[in-house]
Amino acid sequence: MSHLQRFTFAASLVAAALSLAVFAASASAQSTIAQVTNGGAGNYNLDNVQVEAILDSYKGNDTIVLQDSTGSIIDYSLPNTTYTPTVGDYISITATNAPYQDGAELTGSTTALTALPVHGTASTPLVLTIPEFNAATAGANGTTNFGTPPNVESIVTLDNVTFTDATSPLGNKKDYTIEDSSDNQATLYTYGTYSNVAIGDAQINSILAAGGVNQPMDITGYVDNYFGSSELYPLSAVAVPEPGCIALAAFGGLALIRRRRRA
Repeated sequence: MSHLQRFTFAASLVAAALSLAVFAASASAQSTIAQVTNGGAGNYNLDNVQVEAILDSYKGNDTIVLQDSTGSIIDYSLPNTTYTPTVGDYISITATNAPYQDGAELTGSTTALTALPVHGTASTPLVLTIPEFNAATAGANGTTNFGTPPNVESIVTLDNVTFTDATSPLGNKKDYTIEDSSDNQATLYTYGTYSNVAIGDAQINSILAAGGVNQPMDITGYVDNYFGSSELYPLSAVAVPEPGCIALAAFGGLALIRRRRRA
């Protein structure tokens, strides 16, 4: 073998080694949720992301919402055969981004699933106005618009809203209109086949049964983008006391303080 042949052979070995190193680095590279959302379809590694909510647990799979400092994303089918997620957990996964209805969505997360030892409290939901909620869209009319739209796949709270649809109890898999005191309207979807959404539906039904269809309430739920329109999947709800009730409660508390002072 000539010196030139040896040099060429050695150079080819170095090139092959560099290629393997680059492949290994890219295979193990970690992505943020924003990078997944912006990057489109493909496989991604997510490290140290938090379980923000669990929408469902069905046949050994969970539908969960994950978040990091850059945003939120849904994992549609996370196997819970080896690990059952809990809200507040931090996990590392390898998953496929298979965009659905204009939004990023993880699926096939069957490898590199790691439950990290850190367990915290889920983040406090962001309180949105209805106009802010309606702005949480990822595309329109079936078109794909990758990016980081505001609040899509986040857990948010809409304060002091009422139902315009005079129905109680709520039906399953139906759209309902909710509105605020300024008549801004949003869509709530009762996806009762999601077990945690069914809990939210039940709490709303209980509030409506006690206070009537015009009873104001605070609703916390998951922001879904449905072909360019925002929908809220309710996870929990609490009734908002009427102003008169608040004043009466304050008066009662004042009277109690006076009685204690006299005693």
